[in-house]
Order: sequence, then C-alpha cells, then structure tokens
Amino acid sequence: MECSPKVQKCTSDEVDFIHVLEKLMERVEANQMHLIVTVARQIWLRRNSVVFGGAMVAPSDLVQFAREQFEAVCNAAVKPNPAVVVSSPIIVWQPPQ
Repeated sequence: MECSPKVQKCTSDEVDFIHVLEKLMERVEANQMHLIVTVARQIWLRRNSVVFGGAMVAPSDLVQFAREQFEAVCNAAVKPNPAVVVSSPIIVWQPPQ
C-alpha cells in the first residue's frame, strides 16, 4: 500500500489512539484520514475475528479490503447536479377557521 510520507514520518508519544488520530488530522488531507480510519476499523474487526475464533486475515488483504470499501463509499457519495433544480411552492401555515 502506498502511504503518504506525512503519515510515515508522523511520530507520536500519545498513549490514547484518539490523540494519535487528532495529531494525524492536523497533518493529512481529509481523504487520507478517511482511508486511515477505514484501515483502523478493519484492524479492529480482524482483532475481534481472531479473538472470537475466526480466521486471521493477512495484513495486505486487510488493507486491500479497506481500500476497496473506502473507494466504494467515495463512489457512492451523492454529488449534487447543478443542472437539476427542484423548487417547491411555498406553503404558508393558516390557522384553522
């Protein structure tokens, strides 16, 4: 997997994972951060699988699956189409008579 030099050179003496993520958020772009979080989630799911008797997934497979999930989410995101404008009539509330 190609990894950003910003991530590779990022050092941290943080104890909590949330602090590591906060530090990364200051250094990497949003799409890279989303991929990092997706990989972290896959690592956690792999850990749970192993703990509860499942099979161990190879790290390269884990990263590849995370990348595919990330790309699927990006491709599924609805992008607004400026050519389509939907206007609805303004309805003003009227008290009952």
